[in-house]
Amino acid sequence: MADDLPTYSKRDRYHHGDLKRALLEAAKELIEQGGLENFTMAKAARLAGVTSGAPYRHFKDRQALLAEMARQGGQMLDMELEMAMGHAGLDPVEQLLALGETHVRFAASNPAFYRVMHMSPEELGAADEEVESEVAANGEALAATAGGNREATVRLGAQAAIYGLARMLIDGHFPAGTDPDEATLAIREILKRILHRA
Repeated sequence: MADDLPTYSKRDRYHHGDLKRALLEAAKELIEQGGLENFTMAKAARLAGVTSGAPYRHFKDRQALLAEMARQGGQMLDMELEMAMGHAGLDPVEQLLALGETHVRFAASNPAFYRVMHMSPEELGAADEEVESEVAANGEALAATAGGNREATVRLGAQAAIYGLARMLIDGHFPAGTDPDEATLAIREILKRILHRA
């Protein structure tokens, strides 16, 4: 219920001095509590301890706030991937395994960010050239996989396995309290099988 939402005190809000950050944190908390449908600008404002009109000083609408969450989540994931790739070295197999483990671990640690990052471009209002290029590449990989192309099959199969397991983990398809480390070990084994059969 809305009345049960905690709020920052006015003093706390101005103590951290960053309304934009407080709104993003509130959105993250709301999404973690009840999914994307639980997040509204009004709820985020209340949770941040500001008036319902205050968020619009930083974000023109709900979509803009979610797009900023997706951008920040992407930056966070990129930093973790960069570290993981550094440890994996130059071996392409180890790089793929590290990619899978990092995605699953990131999703487990940042479920709200992961959900928002994987909203459709239309939902995020982010249909720019880079996004359109990625969508087109996915379409080409799908067609090539359907046509029996081995390289495309491995790439798309790995992508689907990583995303699928990460979403299963954060969307409640495993028992409550499932150890994220178990999921990272599982994606490693799944990817090994995909590569072994290629």
